[in-house]
Amino acid sequence: MSLPLIFEPPGNYDPPSHKHDFGYKYLLSDKRTFCRFLRSFIDADWVWQIDERKVLRLDKSFILQDFKNREADIVYQLSLINQNVVFYLLVELQASVDFTMPFRLLQYMVEIWRSYVKDMKFSGKDFRLPVIIPCVLYNGQKNWTACKSFGEYQAGFEMFSDHALNFKYLLIDVNRYKQEELLQLGDLMGKIFYLEQRNGFSEIFQGLKELASTIGDLPQEDTQKFLTWASNILTKDMPRNERKKIESVLTNNCEEVETMMTNTERIIRETRRKDREQAIAEGRAEGTLIAMRHLARNALNNGFSVRQVAQISELALEEVISIKKELDN
Repeated sequence: MSLPLIFEPPGNYDPPSHKHDFGYKYLLSDKRTFCRFLRSFIDADWVWQIDERKVLRLDKSFILQDFKNREADIVYQLSLINQNVVFYLLVELQASVDFTMPFRLLQYMVEIWRSYVKDMKFSGKDFRLPVIIPCVLYNGQKNWTACKSFGEYQAGFEMFSDHALNFKYLLIDVNRYKQEELLQLGDLMGKIFYLEQRNGFSEIFQGLKELASTIGDLPQEDTQKFLTWASNILTKDMPRNERKKIESVLTNNCEEVETMMTNTERIIRETRRKDREQAIAEGRAEGTLIAMRHLARNALNNGFSVRQVAQISELALEEVISIKKELDN
């Protein structure tokens, strides 16, 4: 099986100088991956209230002339479920400590607000600016020692804190997570960060072999993203012989994943057919729900993970966990 290739950027796109910035942009440009990333790495109640149907990535450029035409990395417009609240989340990707970060983020925020006001064409009494939550995704080896709030960045802020501008940005420091924590997440970005912590070919190769058996636990779309990232970003700049070894692990895993997916689809089709027939024959009003629960039990008995079963059966993750506990007992 040939390895997947990363998407081709538009002709006028100037890729970031750091390969991992390009990889993160590729992964987090997908709104579903982005929402799961927020829920895995941001400890806040609002991340669970995001309405994924209304998630919108902004394709506008927010460029700062003062920082050598630097452009904001990732900007999303988000809404909360059943609430008339629109806000923005700005993610800046960093491979090294930038002590000007609070000021840079402020300038990006002002540009986003400026664009919002221009688009809305309204500034009456009831007009309000949307909240912008700035976030820094950092994967450098050194500790992040830059100021973490705009207040800290201003001399004498303590004297005027009641009246001076202030905000704190979220910091996601990839190399400060424990590897066990990343593995326990069991999601795409957890696996990516796990490999990001590995230095040198030997560590990366060993880490990839450790993850190979669990890649199939991801949704099929995430599996494809992982393989694309690993074969194009992880191995970039590696010598040819090292790339070949990495590609060997990925190729073997691709074949295993494809076989597993084929078997999964066959089991799903057959089980759903039998369950539908049974539901119709018994004349149950809740035949579909019963069928999905029966499918979940069969899949769990066949060794599928809880997350896989939730995706296959379309049942809530909590219900699948409850079914698994019943089976275990």
